[in-house]
Amino acid sequence: MRIASGSIIAFGFLIAFAGQANAIPGYEFRTVTITVAAGNHIGSTVFCTQGKKVLGGGFDIQGAGPLQPNYATRSHPASGQDGWNVNVRNNGPSPVHVQISAICAP
Repeated sequence: MRIASGSIIAFGFLIAFAGQANAIPGYEFRTVTITVAAGNHIGSTVFCTQGKKVLGGGFDIQGAGPLQPNYATRSHPASGQDGWNVNVRNNGPSPVHVQISAICAP
């Protein structure tokens, strides 16, 4: 069950052409999944391949029940513009998995 997710923030043309291999040369979609234990607040970053910059990103909180109060406290580009950072607070009684995504290009 999904309780929360963040929008992929990117230019409209990127979303429109993301399925086409040659839409943006060198384009990549990167993900990392982290586990946030009950009662914890942590952050993590998914990084672009070296030499690429992030165009946008987002997150998806998975495994939370409908009454489990989890939320992202921040979702933003990494300080070097080379990845996407998300901080998540898990106020619920069980761990949740958070998938962090980034859209990158040269």
